[in-house]
Amino acid sequence: MDNSEKWLARLTVLYVEDEPGVRENIAKFLQRRFKKVYVAEDGRAGLKLFREHKPHMVISDVRMPVMDGLQMSREIRRLQPDAHIILTTAHSETDLMIQAIDIGVSQFVLKPISREKLLESIGRTMRDVLLREKEHQQIRLIQKILDSQDSLIVVADRSSIIGANRAALDYFQCSSLQVMAQNYSCIRPFFLDEDGCFFPRTENWHQEAHGSCKIKMLDSRTHQERFFVMRVKKFPMGENISIITLTDMTDLEHQQQELEKLATVDPLTGLHNRAKCSFLLNREIQYARRYRSPLSVVMLAVDYRDDIDVSLGQECSDEVLLCLATLLKENIRNFDILGRWDDEELMIIAPNSDHIVIQNLVHRLRGIVAQHEFPFVGSITCSFSIAEAVEGEDEMAFARSALEALRHGQTLGRNLIIDARSMEVVSSDLEAIRESESILARFREVHQRRQQVHLSNCLKGMCVQASVSIAGLGVDSVDLILPRKQFYALLLEKKVYLESELLGQSVLARLRDFDKDQMRVTLKEFSFKENRTRQRRYVRLQVPDTVKIIVASEGNVLQERLFDLSLQSATFHTMAADWLREGMEVEVTLVTGARAAGYETIQARGTLQRVEGIGRMSIVALLLQCDRQNQESLKEYIARRQIEIIQEANEALL
Repeated sequence: MDNSEKWLARLTVLYVEDEPGVRENIAKFLQRRFKKVYVAEDGRAGLKLFREHKPHMVISDVRMPVMDGLQMSREIRRLQPDAHIILTTAHSETDLMIQAIDIGVSQFVLKPISREKLLESIGRTMRDVLLREKEHQQIRLIQKILDSQDSLIVVADRSSIIGANRAALDYFQCSSLQVMAQNYSCIRPFFLDEDGCFFPRTENWHQEAHGSCKIKMLDSRTHQERFFVMRVKKFPMGENISIITLTDMTDLEHQQQELEKLATVDPLTGLHNRAKCSFLLNREIQYARRYRSPLSVVMLAVDYRDDIDVSLGQECSDEVLLCLATLLKENIRNFDILGRWDDEELMIIAPNSDHIVIQNLVHRLRGIVAQHEFPFVGSITCSFSIAEAVEGEDEMAFARSALEALRHGQTLGRNLIIDARSMEVVSSDLEAIRESESILARFREVHQRRQQVHLSNCLKGMCVQASVSIAGLGVDSVDLILPRKQFYALLLEKKVYLESELLGQSVLARLRDFDKDQMRVTLKEFSFKENRTRQRRYVRLQVPDTVKIIVASEGNVLQERLFDLSLQSATFHTMAADWLREGMEVEVTLVTGARAAGYETIQARGTLQRVEGIGRMSIVALLLQCDRQNQESLKEYIARRQIEIIQEANEALL
């Protein structure tokens, strides 16, 4: 037995013939050579056998009852596009041959069937079968090797997933590659945005990931967050195909987080330790300089803590400090940062807080501490110091000024609040009360003269203004009935600026209560303060995440989500600002997505006015210059966005 006969003995064949004599004769001939021969008398029976057994080869007559050989071949090709088919026929019509070739028939044998000719056709077809078998064996071997890997391996092009190992299919909860390719065009939706982790922000994110990078993904099986080391390599045989390898490092990341916690968290109170406080204070100083916002720091210490140590012991003193830390965490604002600066001192970093705001906060905290019942000691008091950020001052000098003020205050007495600028005791809330009483007296005069009060505040960047009469006065409050838009703005902002000739200065008031049916609000806590909404005199709106900006210059292209927009400028954040320079002229495309029929684009030229950032994230502000048509389109979009903001406020209220 030669090699070809050995290979034939491994293969299966389907033989379809309607003439009994020919069918029996050729079937016996084939059975001596093939591993298994399936015999059918017409095309329908042959198609059924093919579906059941998937033979390596099909030999069929053309002219048959019920279903002819061409129709059967066409159906087999639909089931298995690479099926090998040999047709036997007594006809040599050109049309018949053309139809068979169109179907994809491998070989033809003319009747009466010569066994030698049949063997030649089988031999030529067998080579294709063997090549396909070897190819499938190699694919199965490669797949077994990939499936044996614990790492997730995904092969993808720009628009689809074309390969994955078993670990990846299990992770994404897909039973097969076909299911995964049908459900997901890429793995990008599973990425989570996290500081220190790579996050794809463009469609060509495969090219952004260089070497090995850390990513964070959502495990669809457990709905838990996991960390991976991702490597992206170009497929050697395809320019746009990438091999993505994801190695799970969640346990290592958790260990690193535990080590970071040990290095940055105070073990007694659970607060940030001094090193972490220094880092956070430096970050807030940079933010304050960038956005030109106020920043304050509070230092505080328990009065007579040394006496507690001596009389009750270190454990009781630590318990008091722990209780104080918990009490402060519950009563500071959600954006304030609380930490333990030293053994005796605690620190509060208060972003976006000027001198008046931080004084009110500290007065409130001092009262809460004084009224609280602490373990072992009952009531205690604390000394406080207040410091505001000064231009050019680093975090250590900033903290040192607050600490020196606190120690100076402890030499003067206890339960005091010291201003680091003047080193003097801060006045009590009496001055604020007197100021509020003076403002209320002026409101009563406005009400008696039936004059109107002008209101203004911001609603998602939009300046909202109205003039109304005072509806009522309380002992320490003012009632107003507002237009709908102003009412919604006040409910969202919780504060409003009021102006009148009798008031003299602009007054900041905060919301106490409201009646939605009457559009009535009750205002409290009045203080003279500069009207900051005047800085928004020109419409500058926050826009939804769907609005994109595309910036192009000298072959470089950047696409990001737009943050806010006006007729003159636009602002966005980016992690790819390496080629952006202040003063650079760029081509700008705004994709608003405002039209129901498709995306609306606005073309403009821009000049980069500001490129600032910390770490990998930068904020970019540019001035816009549009032609008349695009300027009108921009005006129209801003007007529509104003309406959308009011509608969003209405929905939020409901």
